[in-house]
Amino acid sequence: MIEYYVETPTQGFYFDRIHINTSYNPTMMRNILSVSELKKGCASLKIRKTTDKAVELGSKSRIEMIAPSKEALELLRKVMQENLSYFITKIEITKDIFVAGSAEDAERIIMKKTSTLRRKNSPRFFRFNAALRGTSNKDRRYGDGLFTDWTYYYGYENNEFAIYARWSKILLPKNISCPCVHEEWRFISRSKIHKIAGIKTLDDLIHFDFETFFKKQERLFVHEHVKVDEFSKWLVGLERKKNLDYKEQMQVDLVFQQFTSKYGMFNSAVLVHDIALTKSEINKARGPKTREQQRILNTNYNRFLIRLDQTGEEE
Repeated sequence: MIEYYVETPTQGFYFDRIHINTSYNPTMMRNILSVSELKKGCASLKIRKTTDKAVELGSKSRIEMIAPSKEALELLRKVMQENLSYFITKIEITKDIFVAGSAEDAERIIMKKTSTLRRKNSPRFFRFNAALRGTSNKDRRYGDGLFTDWTYYYGYENNEFAIYARWSKILLPKNISCPCVHEEWRFISRSKIHKIAGIKTLDDLIHFDFETFFKKQERLFVHEHVKVDEFSKWLVGLERKKNLDYKEQMQVDLVFQQFTSKYGMFNSAVLVHDIALTKSEINKARGPKTREQQRILNTNYNRFLIRLDQTGEEE
């Protein structure tokens, strides 16, 4: 059984994935580590050659762990401290919020939360549909814990927040089928891991305060409604016109429908992502800007957003 080391009646915390670069080659690492013992405390353990870039910086192997227990990390710390230098280069810090209901209830909670959720310090947002791979998660075996096709991503790959519904990975080894809201912070690069999570060593992992970390990260998000009418008119350059005639309204409705179809959903995160992406593309283009391009560059997306308080009411 995999033992995760922070669990309460309503939620559980754990490290999903951890990558550690070491100064020994893979063969030497396998000889040094108690691989069989470590595997008992992990959902998965692999030791492989690291990337060419990491080799240039002095690393020769990478330890890849999935869902390690506290005991596994303590065992690894003992071995590593005695033998070699290492760097934690990737980490996924996870929270499962247990749902007292069905899998559909967990999916509804996700849909409601993401309908208004936006990350303040990063405009990038996208929703991934696993069914586009050709196989829906709804058709896969129960043992992998997945039952929904939708995952919502906020931020860039080296500093990314993901949220989706699944069977809790914490409770599956105990033969308890409990749906959950799965939240996960993914960091790549030792500098970001240290700066944002305060993790530099295995000792930091062992004594990590999950609850404090997630409470701190919550400050990066806001819940907002969109002024749909105002944004729709802005899309076609009619934002200054109060009353539209029939033809103009048809144009506004059509363009807005095309915009929402492109993303498959519409919320403040989609709006900010699209405006930021469009501005970036305009700025990259050479030559003088057109009047339309300048109009977009001069637009502050906050004019379309209404901040919500903790109860979901408009502030």
